[in-house]
Amino acid sequence: MSYVPYSNETTSHDAACSMLAAAGTDEGRVFRFIRQRGTRGATDEEVELALKMRANNSRARRRGLVLRGVVADSGVRRRTNSGRSAIVWTARVDPEFQLSLV
Repeated sequence: MSYVPYSNETTSHDAACSMLAAAGTDEGRVFRFIRQRGTRGATDEEVELALKMRANNSRARRRGLVLRGVVADSGVRRRTNSGRSAIVWTARVDPEFQLSLV
């Protein structure tokens, strides 16, 4: 199931985020993990290891979240276990909305 905001308004974006957070899907799991990491965010490798998902599955789910605008490149890079530089992904959620999910 896909949760795409109806419009670019904050309330529509927040509603889409809340649906993702509640979803029992792999996409929902990836979103919740990244969101729970807050400003620290997560690399694709960190998502894979924490959620015990295959790389091609977790990356595809994260890509869908990026396309929806609920996850974004933080601009930060972190080293993977192999020593390569990796994008750190963070959830794009209004701070007020994020607090209401705690």
